[in-house]
Amino acid sequence: MINKLNFSFIIKNIFYLVFFITFSIFAENQKTTLELNTTKNLEKTTKKEDSNIKIEEKKDPQFYAYVGLGEDSSSKVLHKSYRRDFYRYNHILDNWVKLKRFPGGRRTNAVCFILNGQAYVGCGQDDGDPALKISERFKEDIYKYNAKKDTWSEISNFPLCLRKDMISFILNSEAYIGLGHIGAKKFSDIYKYDTIRNKWIKAFEYESKQNPKLVFTIDNKLFLGGTNFFLLDSNDEWKQLKDIPEGNNSEVVFTIKGKAYVGFGGIIEKKKKSKKRKRRKEKKNFKDNLFYCYDTKENKWTKISPFPGKARRDCIAFTLDNKGIVGLGQDNDGNFYKEFYCYDPETNKWNKIADLPSKSRINSVAFVLKNEKFEEQNIVS
Repeated sequence: MINKLNFSFIIKNIFYLVFFITFSIFAENQKTTLELNTTKNLEKTTKKEDSNIKIEEKKDPQFYAYVGLGEDSSSKVLHKSYRRDFYRYNHILDNWVKLKRFPGGRRTNAVCFILNGQAYVGCGQDDGDPALKISERFKEDIYKYNAKKDTWSEISNFPLCLRKDMISFILNSEAYIGLGHIGAKKFSDIYKYDTIRNKWIKAFEYESKQNPKLVFTIDNKLFLGGTNFFLLDSNDEWKQLKDIPEGNNSEVVFTIKGKAYVGFGGIIEKKKKSKKRKRRKEKKNFKDNLFYCYDTKENKWTKISPFPGKARRDCIAFTLDNKGIVGLGQDNDGNFYKEFYCYDPETNKWNKIADLPSKSRINSVAFVLKNEKFEEQNIVS
């Protein structure tokens, strides 16, 4: 009897032991499977997050372009058509974002420059309002732009600002503004901005029969011109360079990798003498959409692919991501534009990009600034 009971007891224990071992193995397998699935899901999530981060980084370009001010053709009352709005362009997303308005009021033909990573915009005129005195129509105020906060702060006014079509440039890390004209009178003085004293100081003179419309600097050398181009050499003397081909009085310029690209402008057409009038009529024809590349080292002009849109004047140009952006302006018939085209020197081709999300306009300003958010991301990573 005892042996039977012992045998039954042993059999039961063996059964329980086998059941326990089997259950433990099953539970361990389930745990391992769960851990593997969790690890895989975590890897998938991490990859997805990394992918999203990369996408977000791609959406934030290293540089933004800014365009604003100018004059549109929407109103018969001239001064109401002057603009004070600004927009920021993202070349990766190919879109524009509207920013805060310029605090200095409406204006056209303003100047701008980039100094120590910050943009400065000012001067210009609002001469369409008959209620303003002549001296009040020409702006002398200048503002510094904080791109991170999208705010403006005023700096020292530019002296002797009773003039139109001034130029601005950076040379040896210093900012300059000057030249211009009022009617037939042309100005030759150029002023330098003293950042420490917040003051404008007369720097030098530029005497020329023409009022230079184009200005650019390459390798800390200053170039001025339109039809004729001049270089300010190391001896502070002006040296005339090779003229642009075909007598083209160019309208815009942008620089890429040590070369200047200029285009548009007016071909001066001389009509024959009429029997009634002894004088010849001269007319600037802005139907020329040719562009040229200027090699400053070889003093040589090379024709590039022509601008695909209609030829124009009073437009703007800037460099972004080693490509030239040209847009806005008006054609020979007085039609205003809000379109932009992008030129790639690697392919010698133009591509249309997003239009300015506002009314067509002329005589605006444009500048390019580093994206601080992009810089911060690179520092963190």
